[in-house]
Amino acid sequence: MNWIGKWLRRILRLFVLIAIAAYIYDNYCHKHSFWEHQPVEWASDSGEINSNSIGEFDASSASAMLTTISKLPLFNVTIPSEMRFHVFSERQLETHAHNENIYDFLRENFSSYLHMRDEVINYHITKETSVNIGIYHGNELVGFIHGRPIDIVFNQNEHTVYYVEYLCVHRDYRSRNLASILISRYIQEMERITGRDDLWFLFKKDGQKHPFVSFFQSEYKILDLGEHRFNRPSISDSDVSISDEMKRIVYDEWVQYSSSFQFHRKMTFDEFASPVSTIWICGLDGIAIVCKTSQLYDPIRDTHDKVVDIEYLIPLSTPGEPLSTSGEQTSTLGEQTSTSGEPLSTPGEQTSTLGEPDNSGNSELLSMYPYTFADLVNYLKHQGIMYMTINDIGRHREILRRVEPTFEWKSANQFQYYAYNFKCPQLKSDEFYFTIN
Repeated sequence: MNWIGKWLRRILRLFVLIAIAAYIYDNYCHKHSFWEHQPVEWASDSGEINSNSIGEFDASSASAMLTTISKLPLFNVTIPSEMRFHVFSERQLETHAHNENIYDFLRENFSSYLHMRDEVINYHITKETSVNIGIYHGNELVGFIHGRPIDIVFNQNEHTVYYVEYLCVHRDYRSRNLASILISRYIQEMERITGRDDLWFLFKKDGQKHPFVSFFQSEYKILDLGEHRFNRPSISDSDVSISDEMKRIVYDEWVQYSSSFQFHRKMTFDEFASPVSTIWICGLDGIAIVCKTSQLYDPIRDTHDKVVDIEYLIPLSTPGEPLSTSGEQTSTLGEQTSTSGEPLSTPGEQTSTLGEPDNSGNSELLSMYPYTFADLVNYLKHQGIMYMTINDIGRHREILRRVEPTFEWKSANQFQYYAYNFKCPQLKSDEFYFTIN
């Protein structure tokens, strides 16, 4: 039996040595050769944000403003001789063959669990202001990046940033620095187009974090409709369908409501009510919902299940009672925590109500859609929807608790927003009302 003990001790020593080696590599040897030289925010070993990067200002101050970190650095955009860059022209993206190539590439390499609709990808990449760049090895697409300008508002100041999306490298070509080369090439292209070297860029990342510091992080919540029993739906397609005129009213309410948040999106009506978005009004609960559909891959059943992704919950007036009182918010928000363990809010921080601004003039609109959020979920379940997801931003959590407290929304995944070449303070959920549609 002595030899068994000797082997166990040797195995234990080996595991200890591996752990020590991993720690040394992560903390002393492993360098992020690309991001360490970029204008992004880093944390020191103590966890403090580097003041040389993020600046000294109070996030809650009305005078706080987003500012540029520096002029953009020079990049290395050299790729192996057997590869080539390709900037897709608007004319090329009007051809079905090019688009199919991009759809297939993203579908196979972008995410192992999310199946994006082709029409959503097409809506984004074919916008007149979009820039799309690929890396080809021969005739095979092995890398892709997309970016487009979006307007944001911080402390009532409007800014244009360039949102980077669909950054993807073929599974067989990873660990070759192609992702950072694609980012560099995209920024270089935007400098050429705009003639400026002080542009701001915005990144969003799901799951595993970037090595640098995000200015906002939260999580996706998911509702498994299969875990809830529903009766025969009480509403039909005609009940949930709304006209462009009604969408315009919802848009106006969204503009007014979103302005109460420190960091929010600015959109035109056409962006808000885009062809890939759906808008519903749950009149009995006094809310409007903006969402889009996608599919999630279930590896156990080897199926792609239909998902409704809620982008915005917009409180309208609630017949007979206010949407919330400041006292109610304090009691619920004081118990909630963010993914980092910090409270989402503290008593006294948030005195506004869910009903602000007062939309009491919407009673006629709400009466046209006399169903609840639970009725809508029941309807969607019978339309083949398996899951619903929502970003934990703004006051989404409180609204969900109010309209249907029995639904169990579970944590699905974390997400983070990163500022590139501009300084932004760390934001809490009740300060942030922003998503990409």
